This record gives sequence, C-alpha cells and structure tokens, in this order.
Amino acid sequence: MSITPIDAIGSIYNEVVLSKKYAALCEPLIMRICREEYPKYKKDKDRIKSIKNKLHIIYGAFQSGETHKKAASIIEGLDNSIIHLKEASADIMRLHTSSNERVDSLDKFYGFIFDTIGHSQIRSILDIGCGFNPFSLDFMPADIVEYHAYDIDYRTIELLNRYFKLRGLPSLAATADIISETPQDIADAAFVFKLMPVIEIQSPGRGFALLRELNTRYIVVTYPIKSLCGKNKGMEINYAQTFECGSSEDFEIIAQSIIGDELVYIIRK
Repeated sequence: MSITPIDAIGSIYNEVVLSKKYAALCEPLIMRICREEYPKYKKDKDRIKSIKNKLHIIYGAFQSGETHKKAASIIEGLDNSIIHLKEASADIMRLHTSSNERVDSLDKFYGFIFDTIGHSQIRSILDIGCGFNPFSLDFMPADIVEYHAYDIDYRTIELLNRYFKLRGLPSLAATADIISETPQDIADAAFVFKLMPVIEIQSPGRGFALLRELNTRYIVVTYPIKSLCGKNKGMEINYAQTFECGSSEDFEIIAQSIIGDELVYIIRK
C-alpha cells in the first residue's frame, strides 16, 4: 500500500516535533512549513533538514533552550506579588534575544509611541509575534486593560497568561501562525515589532496584507537596524525604503524614529 502525500507529510511533522527545540511550537506553523517543503525534495532527511533550518530562522535563533525555564522561575519567585514585577519583567525580557535588545531603551521607546498616539488613546493592545515583549507592560505610560498577545510557542503563551493574571488582566495570549491567519481582535493599537522581515522571508507580501487586515486604527511597526550578531549592514536604509514604498497607499505614517537598535514607524489606517 503506497503512502499518500498527506500521510508522508504527517510522518515528517511527527519527526520534526520529536526535536525538543521545536516540540512546543504551534502545530499549524510546523504543518504549513512541512507542506511547503515536502515537494521541494525527494528524500525525507532533506525535507526535515530544510524544515528545521526554516524554523531556526524564524524562531530558534532568538532564544536558548533554558529561556522558558528561567522565565518561569522568575515568575514563580514573585509569590503572587506585583511589588517587584517591573524589575522581574525586565529580567525576563533579557532572556529573549529580540526583547533583550529593547530593554535599555524601554522608557524612550514607549514614551515615543504613547506621546505620539496619546496616552488616553491606547487602552487595548494587539501584539503580533509578541515573543517576550508583553512583559514590558509595566513600562508603558498608560492604563492598559486588555492585551491580546500572539506567538508561535505554547510555553511563551503559558508564561504570558500567568503574567497577565498577576497583573489582574484577562488571559488573552494565544498561539497563531500569522502567515495563515490574521487575529481578529479589536484593539486601539497593534504592535508588530521586528516581525515584518521574518514574515516576508516566509511569504513575500504577507506582511503588508497582515497590516491591512488588523482591526486597529494605529499600528506600530519596527525593524531591526542591526543583525543578531550586532552588525549594521545598511539595514536601516533598506527597510525604510521597503516599508515606506509598501505602505504609501494604505497607511499614513504619522511618526518615525530610531530608538535603540530599532527603526520605529507609527502608522494610522
């Protein structure tokens, strides 16, 4: 009895999730990449290698194997007290490569965003591909009552919902493969931090389509201006040209700045 492509893809999926590094990633993401890579190679070992390489680019390069374990330990050490929550949140953010790059400029970063949009205008947030960024909630100069957070890692989502509970917020963190689906939550502002390049690598054009589909009036989009190894390779100019050309017909850019190692755009739909 021959094996159908569906069964073969399912077998490859099972092999990928056996890897401890990727076992906690949401099923739709891994399954999508398995379907995309399957027809490109004749041998399963080559398919699996390619799938893992892609997962490393979009996920594995940003954290170590101990990231979530260490973050959970910090949260457990709070003993349901929010007295030291801001300090603990910064410690957690430093565990994740992407959010660590933002920690030392958080006050300036959020000052720019909230001063531009208006402190009273942002009560709810939609954070796409959030990573550990929602742990910076205590650095935001506004009273946030709802924080919708989406990531591809089940462990991240569990930690964020524990954190939201400590702060008395509803548990609105969930997993999603944003290449395949757009969150439908309504919020005052959406955060799309350093995510556009990762989206475009997987699905060219999807990044701007996602921005158009979000149910928010304001969107904050950032781009990294340095590589993960800290090198500046003309990324600022390239990303600025890409974003400003791609968003010209659909959005109004109301503010732009470089803060820390990020090129920041605030746009209005």
